[in-house]
Amino acid sequence: MQRINRGSATKALFMSFMVLSCSLLAVAQPGPDGAPHGRWWSNPQIAERLGLTPQQAEEIEAIAFGTGEKMIDLRAQRDKAQLELQRLLNQDDVDESGVERALARLEEAQCGIVVLETRSRIEIALRLDRDQRERLMRRFEERDRTRRSRSMTDRKRLREERREGER
Repeated sequence: MQRINRGSATKALFMSFMVLSCSLLAVAQPGPDGAPHGRWWSNPQIAERLGLTPQQAEEIEAIAFGTGEKMIDLRAQRDKAQLELQRLLNQDDVDESGVERALARLEEAQCGIVVLETRSRIEIALRLDRDQRERLMRRFEERDRTRRSRSMTDRKRLREERREGER
């Protein structure tokens, strides 16, 4: 069994979190259809604006449910791999090959999550026509702009409150 020192263990931990962070960023981005996370198809106002038929909403719901079931298992695998990695890295004598195996399990689970989400988005996109996809993308682009604007306003307000507190 190979041993690595704490500095190497810290580096391995950092790398594992970088892999995870990059994967999470990929998941957070809109899919090829522009669809965000959430149950937008069950919102009557959005469904009406998109011209979503009851059959489309039903099919999208089935896709989302199936994806959700599989996602539970993948997230559990990812969480177990993270826990195992933490356990290995917290040992006084870190087993490099054990860390590598745990990293491989973590990477596999996280990639599985990304692939499942992407396939789900593609399946949903196939249920929408081009016009519906474009309207959906515009709707969520507007929502994202509003969120960014609110976030900037909140940051500006916090800075001003800090300045007032310093006086």
